[in-house]
Amino acid sequence: MKRVISFDGGGVRGLISARVLDRLAKQYPQFWRSADILAGTSTGAIMAAGLASGLSATDLADFYQSKSSTIFKDPILHKVESLDSFVEPKYANKDKRKVLEEILGNKKTRRS
Repeated sequence: MKRVISFDGGGVRGLISARVLDRLAKQYPQFWRSADILAGTSTGAIMAAGLASGLSATDLADFYQSKSSTIFKDPILHKVESLDSFVEPKYANKDKRKVLEEILGNKKTRRS
């Protein structure tokens, strides 16, 4: 049986999840290492990728605190082009990709 930790999406609200994760990790250091799989959707995937890449829960919370306004900005042009998120994601990928490459680097995953 595989143990999975899944992180929810929710845009900038990922800061809340990151802070909860940070508090859990302080009380139970490295508890997430007992999981076989880290998964998430949207902002939850950022958290899962960060942990899998070696970031600490504190690093993730700090990341959300400092970079969320860059990743989750909602320019009016994108809102119009995406028909208010009806035909495209709510947030554009360009800035998100740049910030994630800065913090995570260029890592490849191993498949088993």
